[in-house]
Amino acid sequence: MRLLCLVLLLLNLALLWYGLAASPSEPSPASASPPVQRTDVPLLRLIHETPSPTVFNSSPLPEPAPQCIRLGPFQDSQSVKPLQAILDQEHVTYHLQAMTQSRPQSYWVILPTDNRAEARAAVAQLTARGVDDHYIITQGPHTHGVSLGLFSEQARAIRRMEQVRQVDLEPIIETRYREVTLYWLEVTLTVAGLQALMPSLPPEISVMEQACAPAS
Repeated sequence: MRLLCLVLLLLNLALLWYGLAASPSEPSPASASPPVQRTDVPLLRLIHETPSPTVFNSSPLPEPAPQCIRLGPFQDSQSVKPLQAILDQEHVTYHLQAMTQSRPQSYWVILPTDNRAEARAAVAQLTARGVDDHYIITQGPHTHGVSLGLFSEQARAIRRMEQVRQVDLEPIIETRYREVTLYWLEVTLTVAGLQALMPSLPPEISVMEQACAPAS
């Protein structure tokens, strides 16, 4: 009887040892399989894994530099007043500037010759071909030349020159100038301010950009 109990005890111990040897061990955290991401479930991230948002500079952009503009020209100070009223209405500061400029006054058609004999021969040639309205110049830088007309319009002077060329002569056109005083309004505006002002300007007014005077 004792022998039978001993045999049964040994069998139980053998079965217990076999069961412990056959059971799988717990996987270590390092060898654990990575989590499987499902398409319908967002992947959870730890706080320290979330990238920090990009911080943009929220400071305002600098204002564009103002431009120095010249408006004109005007023939006299009285004709500037309508534009001055527009600038006053728009609260634009301006400065009236008077400037002297050379303007074409007339166009002189001249046939240069070396001496009085050549001038007389040219006059005879012109008269024979039916070209009149001419005389020999007796003084000044064009002495002994032949004057063929003084014109206020350049187009008329060019037509006269072409007429004389038909007689196989080569006249020239001398432009005569006179000094005139013109008036300009000088203003300082930003690009946006100038664009807002443009519809109010008369169509004959020119807008010219110029260098700004250094600050005093």
